[in-house]
Amino acid sequence: MASSKRAQKASDDNADKKTQKAFHAYEKAKAAIKEKYRDRGTHGTKQMKKELLALEMKRQDDTDKRIDKRVEDRSNKILYGKDAMKGRTFANYNKGGYVNCGASTKPSKRRVK
Repeated sequence: MASSKRAQKASDDNADKKTQKAFHAYEKAKAAIKEKYRDRGTHGTKQMKKELLALEMKRQDDTDKRIDKRVEDRSNKILYGKDAMKGRTFANYNKGGYVNCGASTKPSKRRVK
């Protein structure tokens, strides 16, 4: 297997692991919110629904970022071939949390917005 294919597979595998980890964290947070407002009456139920909705919106935003980054990396791979992984933005940590495979430099924390 060519190194570019291995790097792409490593990036995809890492993205899948991060997606699973995010899903489990979401489920854990959801259960914690439900437990927090379990015996709080009607006002507790309203607050629980509000917090669950905010959690769902945050989860959806995070999922959209990961999907957008995967699409961007795939289009760069199609456009530039194996040279795509030499770019600074390929598989970086800032947008989707992909593994930094084959990129020339790791992104520094100073460049994070």
